[in-house]
Amino acid sequence: MKNYQAKLDYLYRHQKCICPVCKEYMSYNQGIDIHHKCRKHKWRMKKFPLFIHSLLNLELLHSACHLSKDGSHIGDLQAEKMELFLKKRKKITDFVNLI
Repeated sequence: MKNYQAKLDYLYRHQKCICPVCKEYMSYNQGIDIHHKCRKHKWRMKKFPLFIHSLLNLELLHSACHLSKDGSHIGDLQAEKMELFLKKRKKITDFVNLI
């Protein structure tokens, strides 16, 4: 993943270091692991190259939540719509991919 540390720093600031899954249960565990909402299989990486590693597809999860796969997920239809959105808007694409 390009700019891993920059994306991690942005997610820490944006989510205030709190795991969104734990927050639903009134537990404020720190998010540590980066979770891809749209799973990053090889064919998806070829089909959605702009979206798959963008900030729109990432969230920080507590390690226990990440192992139990409790994070949110995005289907292929929504990922396809986001890919088209990013292709049309270069400035937004540069920001969400932290280029």
